[in-house]
Amino acid sequence: MKASVLFEQGTPLSVEELELEAPRAGEVTVRMAASGVCHSCLHAADGSWKGVPVPIVLGDEGAGVVEQVGPGVDLTVGDHVILSWAPTCGRCLPAGASIAVFGVGGVGLNVIQGGALVAAHPVIAVDVVAAKLEFARALGATHGVDASREDPVAAIRRLTRLGADYTFVAVGNARAMAQATDALAPGGTCVLIGVPETAATVPLDVRPIVTGERVIRGCSYGSARTREDLPRLATLYQAGKLKIDELINRRYGLDEANEAFRALAAGELARGIIVF
Repeated sequence: MKASVLFEQGTPLSVEELELEAPRAGEVTVRMAASGVCHSCLHAADGSWKGVPVPIVLGDEGAGVVEQVGPGVDLTVGDHVILSWAPTCGRCLPAGASIAVFGVGGVGLNVIQGGALVAAHPVIAVDVVAAKLEFARALGATHGVDASREDPVAAIRRLTRLGADYTFVAVGNARAMAQATDALAPGGTCVLIGVPETAATVPLDVRPIVTGERVIRGCSYGSARTREDLPRLATLYQAGKLKIDELINRRYGLDEANEAFRALAAGELARGIIVF
């Protein structure tokens, strides 16, 4: 099989021919159809996250078709599958809650969509790249805040009066994490999704967190119940309620992985995918 391999952090990826072992118990072999170009892989590739084992084939999301099945697996050859490396569980947003999403790239845009699907209001998109705010509005944001031109905390408080019920940080930026915490209403929850560079810290004013009973929590891979949620998401897409085609603004071949990472780092992508 061909794969885009990272041999050393901070160097370009290289397309190589690899040999795969046959699937063992509980494993399957999947022929990939497409894989998302995301900041998690970019941070591993450019060295922002230290200690990533190399060589490594990057990619933590995607879809494809089962080609081989190991013992004890309830799938068959030919099944179409969605890949998740972190099955977990969580709870949904309540209808009518106000939300603000910091960083509206591929992940943040889907937080926007999620908010719109559960009737959150207002749904506020925050980014330092103005063009991304237009993508966010097309996917359900009611307001956009250009954080390169105005204070996002003040803007969110102006739109919500007391602050947002929920803030989401879909970018690995410590300053955005501090701002998202400051933008919470009393009793609100800040959900950290993006992971900043190794050893990054976030300065926090503890008093309003305690007195306002605000909550800061992490979210890995959407806190999804994969066996229940992914089929439901596919149904929502088929029903026209989940916008995936509109989300993808660039497609790349396997040999264009380095260009995909460049465009991602430059803020040019809503969601780019590598098509096999």
